[in-house]
Amino acid sequence: MKLTYRIVVGYVACFAIASCTFISTALSADPPWADSLKDSDRPMLALWRSTEHRPGSEAPYLRFAIWEDGRVLYANDPSNWGHDLLHGTVSVACVQRIKSALVDTGVFSLAGTCYLVPSAPIDCVMIDLGDKQQMLHWDELESAST
Repeated sequence: MKLTYRIVVGYVACFAIASCTFISTALSADPPWADSLKDSDRPMLALWRSTEHRPGSEAPYLRFAIWEDGRVLYANDPSNWGHDLLHGTVSVACVQRIKSALVDTGVFSLAGTCYLVPSAPIDCVMIDLGDKQQMLHWDELESAST
């Protein structure tokens, strides 16, 4: 089977959500660990919409981010790109399952990392496992020819 962005992101999202139990809290205020974040404190996995190419858009919008220590930020409404976020944690075992699943998808061996059409929303996924890193950009424009 040829790997495509949709397949890879589908695997990533399924493993990140289905294999873990979130302990979540509404993000009415910054998470308790927000003050300790530094520019170098990158999540190991993050998915966001970088632009929508339309007036009035407030992009970028974070869908989810997971750090190696189990910290998680994620969209309150997964059916709507927005800035209403929740925060929580996942277990160390869950983080390890996600890391293994990411390697198993083949995402680090993709030949191309950016396939876009003009004026379409651009979604991005960043994967940082220390020795292996990948950044993918794609659009979600649907048409009869795709």
